[in-house]
Amino acid sequence: MIVNLASVSPVSFLLAKSGDKLEITRKLPNKSEFRGNIGAAKTMYLVCKGKTKIGIIPPAFVETYESSYKDKQSCFIQSMDAKKKIITIKI
Repeated sequence: MIVNLASVSPVSFLLAKSGDKLEITRKLPNKSEFRGNIGAAKTMYLVCKGKTKIGIIPPAFVETYESSYKDKQSCFIQSMDAKKKIITIKI
């Protein structure tokens, strides 16, 4: 499966390159956090290289395909476009 990451970190274009292996980390919501008008906390899937967050797998993609890849813990960078701030990964 190929997907574009949401919320891409600006430093990710310096640290990562096309073909790199990244880790998929599941982050559970913090129930005690005050969120005001931004809505309820959700489980997020972060894509990291070491301890550095590269981006987030989009929540809409997670809702649709979570059962297909929830056991996988790694992915590869398919392509990167620094000008458009787009990183595409292959799970």
